[in-house]
Amino acid sequence: MDIGACISVVTKPLTVALSLKWKLSTKNDVIVVDGKPQAAVGVVNDIPVVIAKAQTFIPLQVINLASKILLLGTDWLDKYKADVLSSTRKLRFVSQEKMIKVDVINIRDQTVKKTTFSNLCAL
Repeated sequence: MDIGACISVVTKPLTVALSLKWKLSTKNDVIVVDGKPQAAVGVVNDIPVVIAKAQTFIPLQVINLASKILLLGTDWLDKYKADVLSSTRKLRFVSQEKMIKVDVINIRDQTVKKTTFSNLCAL
């Protein structure tokens, strides 16, 4: 999760790894990831993102970057009325009229051994 990102993005290698279907982007937006500008090359519409068994949906802009990354932006935070509590490393959001609370794990603090859908990682 990147609370500085305005829109949610996914990298092209992750779309391939997850077999996501995307269409060419009609936007000419430039997205900055890791301080480097990236043009959106496509969009995945209303992709399901599951966090703590809560299914949420958000369109993702596809960018060309070598890493397999999905960043939830402020568009997701706004849509799901999310609060990031950095002092306690928690994320709270509303899904299907229920308040969901999860731990936020800093990816720099961990080595990811396999793809997992149970943890939310902050980049």
